[in-house]
Parts: sequence; structure tokens; C-alpha cells
Amino acid sequence: MSEEASMREAVNSSALVVHLFVSLVLCGCGVSSKPDASASDKLMNGNWVAFLKEQIGINGGRLGSPSNMTAPINCSWRFRSDKNGPQLFTDAKLFAGVDQLFRTSLGTPDIATEKKRGQFFVGYNIRRAGVAIQYRIARSPFQDVPDPLLHIVILKQQNLF
Repeated sequence: MSEEASMREAVNSSALVVHLFVSLVLCGCGVSSKPDASASDKLMNGNWVAFLKEQIGINGGRLGSPSNMTAPINCSWRFRSDKNGPQLFTDAKLFAGVDQLFRTSLGTPDIATEKKRGQFFVGYNIRRAGVAIQYRIARSPFQDVPDPLLHIVILKQQNLF
């Protein structure tokens, strides 16, 4: 490959990363640095995968084919929802299963980072599922959710203008 072609490929790759980042920002994607310990949260338990799929659907999204969604993850979690969409908080030990679920259903994430060892942040652009999906491992402010916790945010598509 010529030096010019290599340079063009590097520029195109950089442009794609910038485009994805800007798209996530413009969609209103953001996770607060500290989950707020709200009294309005609902404590829930059962098949988390079925609940997650239901919440994505309620908020205008879709998550892969049904065959990818058959393995339940039974656990307890905190749930809250507002005009921007739902948030779920559960044990960080479920990160690997949740990550595999999204990767199987939606493919490689648009962003995946590990700031410090074990502090993951993963995000899918709204174009992938009809909703933006973010999840990360964070410190838990809740007495009933183990520390660290897995924080999942589903953001509805919104009119920006």
C-alpha cells in the first residue's frame, strides 16, 4: 500500500471516530459521574434480559433477533425512568453477560473504553437500536446494589431542533 493510501486510510478512520463521538454527543448521550440514590427508584428482580428488551421497545428501540435474547439473566436491580429514558443499576459481576448480550445483538460497540483497570464504559449509537445504549461500571451509592455496580442507560431518540 502506498504512503498516500495509508495516510488516506488513517484520515478516514479518524474521521469515522470523530463522527461517532459527535453523533453520540448530539443524541444527548451522557452518564452522570455519580448515580443519584433516588427514592423514586423501583427495586425489581426476575429475568433482566426480558425486562431490558421490553424497556428498549417501550422507548422506540429494538434489540437484535429473538434468538439472541433467549438466555435469561436472573437477578435483582434498581430501575428508574424519566423523559429521557430508563436507567438500570445492578451488580457489576453481570457486566460480561450484559456486554455479550449487546455485542451479539448489536455488534461491536461504537465506543468502548477502560479508563482505569475494571472501569469500563461502552456505548452504542442511536442508529444501531433506535435508542442510544450506554453501560459502565461505577461506584455504588446504593445500600442494596453491590459496589461496584453496572449502570445501564437507554436514551430515547429526541428532537434536537
